[in-house]
Amino acid sequence: VFTLAGPMKSKIREGIKINYGVHTEQVEPVTRVFLDFLFWVIFALYTEQKLVDKLKLLYLLPRCLKIANAIKVNNYDIVHLYWGHYPSLVGLILKHRSDPTIVSLFLGAYDLEKKLSISKLMSLKADVRWTHAQGNLAKLERYEFPLSDQYNLNYRSLDISKIPRLYIARKDRKYDFITV
Repeated sequence: VFTLAGPMKSKIREGIKINYGVHTEQVEPVTRVFLDFLFWVIFALYTEQKLVDKLKLLYLLPRCLKIANAIKVNNYDIVHLYWGHYPSLVGLILKHRSDPTIVSLFLGAYDLEKKLSISKLMSLKADVRWTHAQGNLAKLERYEFPLSDQYNLNYRSLDISKIPRLYIARKDRKYDFITV
């Protein structure tokens, strides 16, 4: 798991390594790194409409480039963008570099309300697209997200059957989960 937050000490939570610090042995040539950085600075400045979003992208850009490089060096099979707003920049960098990694994109309510151009562009380039609520499918179309008809619906919720003292079996329920 990589996070845009950093630099902090890496941790292991529930057996999963959280990589705050991204270190790789492979070093790119300086001119390549500079040109890559310059390209993405121009991209950030011209892609988003709001100044605050441009500034956030510029702030996150070095971290996104490091994460994309670590993914490339470690040759990961699948990268899932758990959030579809600013982390979309990592996916766009991977796709721009023609990285063979499969990129999966999740867009939730916050991502849809932000309506970032990078999220819409990543929606177009993602190999797999997810959302977790039926209402989000209509929003994807209404907010003109590309390929809005190709999103998988995967409810993110609590299976109440796993809580025996609270669970009362009811035949009239279509689903047995709770989302707030």
